[in-house]
Order: sequence, then C-alpha cells, then structure tokens
Amino acid sequence: MKTVNILAISSSLRQGSYNTKLLKLATQPLQDKIITASDLQLHHRPSNEQFKIHFDILPVDLLKQIPLYDQDIETAGFPPAVQALKQHIKNSQGILLASPEYNYSVSGVTKNWIDWCSRGGNSFLGKSVAFLCAAGGGYGGFGNVANMKHIFISLQAAIISTHFSISRAYEYFDETGIKEEKRKEVEAGTQPIVKALLSDVILRHY
Repeated sequence: MKTVNILAISSSLRQGSYNTKLLKLATQPLQDKIITASDLQLHHRPSNEQFKIHFDILPVDLLKQIPLYDQDIETAGFPPAVQALKQHIKNSQGILLASPEYNYSVSGVTKNWIDWCSRGGNSFLGKSVAFLCAAGGGYGGFGNVANMKHIFISLQAAIISTHFSISRAYEYFDETGIKEEKRKEVEAGTQPIVKALLSDVILRHY
C-alpha cells in the first residue's frame, strides 16, 4: 500500500492559535486513515486502489527556534532548527500550511522560515502546497493567501489553486477548539482542500 506523507505546518507561534486549531481540524479526519482512489475522485485510477494518509504535524516549538535569516549565520552553518525543518519538508510529498494574516500579508514568522528553507537547495521545489488561513479581521486572509501563492510559485512549488480561509476567527474557535455550531461549516471547507492536496501528490508521485 502506498503512503502519502503530508507535512502540516501551523505558522502561528502563540498558544491558543486559531490557525493551529484550524490545522488540527483539517488533518484529524484522515490522519493515518486508508482511503481509495474513488474517495478522491481519481477516475483514471482503479477505484479500489488504496493509500494510507499520514500528516506529519510540525511542532510549533521548532519554528520558535529558527533565528531571523542572516547570511552570516548561513555561512557559518545552518542552525539545527532549520536543518530539522528542511528534513521534515524533504520527508514529505506535500505541505498543508495554516498561517495568520498580518497587515494584509504574510506574517514575519512565516516568511522567515520560508526564506531559510529556500537556501542551501530549494526545499520547496516540486512540492505540492495547500493553504489554510484563520484571520482575525474581516477580509478572510485574502492578502495573506494571495502573497503566499506568489511566494511559492516563485519557489517552483506546485500550489493548490483553491484554499480555505475564515474571517473573524474568534467567532469560530474558543479555548478548547472549534465551536460546535461552526464545525460542519469548517469541515466542509477544509476537507476539499485536503483532498485536492492529496490528489495532487498522488498524481505527481504515484
């Protein structure tokens, strides 16, 4: 049986992050589950062909250990946290990225680890990448996602054209996670993105 390995990254450092909660909700339904080509509507494949899905949930603490990009640091040697992140990416076939929007754009944390992982060999080359965003404002993370797509296109990743984002994320989540009255809406929005990512990985790798 073929295994599809997806690196799931929440690029928000704070405890109680809406994006971390969104990522958890998006990955839980298929974590370590077996699905078929039919489930993904891969009509050119045998309908009963099976794939095991695994999401490698990146520890947020790893992102906290990455210094601001500095070519002097790079020249002296890649920091251990950067090396570890690049290895996580190498071991994956695709990336599911949930990231916050700051000032209608990409957060500094997100841009920093992307910049590091584009060095010493572009870690994103040919990787399938899909985007989620839980935004606190009323624009639904549009600026963040638009900029993320531009960045990853320039890095020659294979971006999933559709994405899922929510505005006023505080209306969707509380301290424990998703509010029950919002669960169906968010699951209905995230699962097509996850399945599009899985389908793209399978088409490219299998």
